[in-house]
Amino acid sequence: MRIPTIRLVVVLASLSLPSAVLAARGDGEAPDPERRAKVMEKLETIRIGKLTEALQLDSKSAEKVFPLLRPFNERRRTATSARWDAMKAIGEQLESAKPDEKVIATHLDDAMSANRDLAKIAEDEYAALKPVLDPVVLARYYRFQMDFEKRIGELIREIRTEGKDGKEAPERGQKAIGKPPR
Repeated sequence: MRIPTIRLVVVLASLSLPSAVLAARGDGEAPDPERRAKVMEKLETIRIGKLTEALQLDSKSAEKVFPLLRPFNERRRTATSARWDAMKAIGEQLESAKPDEKVIATHLDDAMSANRDLAKIAEDEYAALKPVLDPVVLARYYRFQMDFEKRIGELIREIRTEGKDGKEAPERGQKAIGKPPR
């Protein structure tokens, strides 16, 4: 895929992202798996475009890097989801009239296991990227990852407070993830 095509996809996806996240949110309910998958797919499309730009990758380099990252992204998504589920279950127990210590202990173990998985994924990803990217580009990659995760977190927090600031969702979404690449 050529870089201009990636940028076009990113622009289109970023315009629809806030509405997709809002649709997936549901009225206080957890998003159904199909909606969540669509949102995750759009986020990944935006991330790829912005990552290509941040790392200043040409199409040849992008063809090497993105297939290499795909399995790590899938493993990270699975581990993050497991941690989220464990923490949600812990929260439900803590909010109940009589929290069950054994249930909480099991979910704490699950959350810590997911954290270990995430650390292992990061180590494996680093080992895979180090021979492919020079140190400067690798540093840009990690800086991008931290910044993108922070911006997505901001977007989610803003969406959770929808209507409190009177702004439309697309405006808030653009603030959180930045303007699409040109």
